[in-house]
Amino acid sequence: MHSAWQRIGVAQRWLTSLAKGLVTGLALSVLLAAPCLAQTATARKALRLPDGSAKSYSFAVLSFAQQGDGLTTWQQQLQKLADSNLSFVVANGIKATREACSDQLYQQRKSVLDEIDSSVILNLAAQDWSECLSQDGSSNAIERLSRLRELFFSDEFSLGTRRLELSRLSLNPKFRNFPENARWEINGVLYATIHLPANNNRYLAAAGRNSEFEDRQVANREWLKKLFALANLRKEKALVLFADGNLMGAGFAQSGKLRSAGSERQRDGFADLQQRLMKLADKFNGRILLIDHAATSNAAPSIQWRGKIGVLSLSTQQGNSYRIKVHPSKSQPFEVNRKAF
Repeated sequence: MHSAWQRIGVAQRWLTSLAKGLVTGLALSVLLAAPCLAQTATARKALRLPDGSAKSYSFAVLSFAQQGDGLTTWQQQLQKLADSNLSFVVANGIKATREACSDQLYQQRKSVLDEIDSSVILNLAAQDWSECLSQDGSSNAIERLSRLRELFFSDEFSLGTRRLELSRLSLNPKFRNFPENARWEINGVLYATIHLPANNNRYLAAAGRNSEFEDRQVANREWLKKLFALANLRKEKALVLFADGNLMGAGFAQSGKLRSAGSERQRDGFADLQQRLMKLADKFNGRILLIDHAATSNAAPSIQWRGKIGVLSLSTQQGNSYRIKVHPSKSQPFEVNRKAF
């Protein structure tokens, strides 16, 4: 009997020791994980604005200059924007047309954007990839586009040190190859980028299937459908779309004339999506602002409205940046600072 009680005592001490070890191990794991958890929390820190959907705020849009020293202008403008009290910055393009489409250049521009003390959302421009050539003079556009997607859109956050959490089209497995289309929401306004290169949406009048254009068309149609469905569900006050090309076309605000699809060889690469947007807009009660970078004049821009749809076209010639102030509670929620800064 005495031997049995001894065995029970040994077993109890062993279980107690085991429990203490598990608790100690768990505590140690938590302590070791704490820095990682803190880093994750920092990385996932989304935009925080003053409470209340009526609060006003500002964002900026910047295009890469096609004239002069585009890189210097771009970096200087980014620094000015970082020093401003902005909710986010949308950068349209990372290079000039004449610059190389090399990995080295892409990496260098990525490093610049990562170090900016702001939330920076990149919107791809035509010159970033669509006219890139291999050493033998053949098109290298598709490979370069894949590299840009891999390098700049690898997670669910914006660039810059203040990483804004984004929702990407690539979350849908069917469209996993289109992470550049991203959305975010602030105080009742839904924002999104949509990949529309300014060079006629990169429609190629070539024999056979225009695969890149057609695949992106399908993805963009789905993206517009999802954006308007979400905006309607949340009863957003406005939807803002950032694009390289002008989806609505010159003079839309004055005439209301829609694009014509045209012939196969002279097809308007934006016509189909414009018509899709118009149909979706009919069922949306808020304002729709389209911001593009296809203006041919360097004059101070202004929003041209036709009904609920507004178009703000910016020029890439000088690489100017513009501030847009948002007043969510007003019937006209957008105010453009017409002076570049």
